[in-house]
Amino acid sequence: ERRGRRGWTARICLKTTRPTARATMSVIGIDVGTESCVVAIARRGGVDVLANETSNRTTPCMVGFSGKERRVGEQAKAGITSNIKNTVVGLKKLIGKRYNSEAIQTELKFATFGMRDVAGEAQLQFNYDGEQRTWRVERVMGMVLQHMRQIAEAGNDGKPITDCVISIPPYWTDAERVAMAHSCEVVGLNVLKLMHDSSAAALSYGIYKTELPEEDKALNVMIFDLGHGDCTVSVVAFSKGKLVVKSVASETVGARDMDMEVAKHCAAAWKEKHKIDAFSTPKAVFRLMTACEKLRKTLSTIAQSTLAIECFIDDIDVQQKIERSDFEEWNKPILDRIMATVDKALSEAGIAKDQLHTCEVIGGGSRIPCVANSLKEWLREDGSPPLH
Repeated sequence: ERRGRRGWTARICLKTTRPTARATMSVIGIDVGTESCVVAIARRGGVDVLANETSNRTTPCMVGFSGKERRVGEQAKAGITSNIKNTVVGLKKLIGKRYNSEAIQTELKFATFGMRDVAGEAQLQFNYDGEQRTWRVERVMGMVLQHMRQIAEAGNDGKPITDCVISIPPYWTDAERVAMAHSCEVVGLNVLKLMHDSSAAALSYGIYKTELPEEDKALNVMIFDLGHGDCTVSVVAFSKGKLVVKSVASETVGARDMDMEVAKHCAAAWKEKHKIDAFSTPKAVFRLMTACEKLRKTLSTIAQSTLAIECFIDDIDVQQKIERSDFEEWNKPILDRIMATVDKALSEAGIAKDQLHTCEVIGGGSRIPCVANSLKEWLREDGSPPLH
């Protein structure tokens, strides 16, 4: 994408290669997330989001290795509890990064699998086929992409698919973009475009709208995307046959960072009460983070819940009663960073709040009550537009 005087223009996208003649009628789009992936196919004048082998439209972004077996997606998730050290998750946060980078050091807090510094590059370490292996992140990411292609081919009557469009965060560096393109190349996918996920969301919003104004009266729409591992806010101007991304602001915090804050408070309480370290083993970290994620979702519907884990460490059963107000208080610094991202996006777009036509909200993290309420309060100032 290129930036002109009027902002980022969706008509000019990062072009990697040209479509192959044999697959011009079957192009897939893969949305790679921190926690899960989605694949859609362009056909018959529309776009269909495809279901995987378990009839889910989202597929876990993880790869597990057990003996001589390699498990991807739903199979990896089903066996992660008994194979925690050899199941790689969060590949989007690892690909194309240096080991000593701040991003990787942050990921080490969440990682239950091994990572090594190989010539400055962060690589994955696990046991496969009875041997300790060290592989590049691109290689494992390629396995996920290959699995998404297989899902697409199954939903396309078994017809082969070669061409694809991959969504990527707008804050990715050139090294990360090249690494993602290389992951596609490893499994024989021809990347037509690496599209910013903010542009993809804008395109999804405006592609079927037929009553858009002329360019001089373009509708300004804010798109708020809070996912599992990051937050992206963009302001997009829509007019007939055209959309212009006026600004994009990102922050590398998401719903899992809120889960971590809950985990830290629970770990401190249990250390004082039971004299145990909740972060002492990979399995303990996994069980704690899984319980915290479940608690977050529960607190989105009720005001109080209990986080309980049986036989957590040394056969000790632990529990902690948590109220929604506690959750919101612990995560106020993260919430402030999210709202600062919203302010930054509007400021860089060069428009006022009352010039926004609407605000579209996407991403699993946007369902958290304190996030939704903060955004609503921010929009209500100066008589701002509705939230969808």
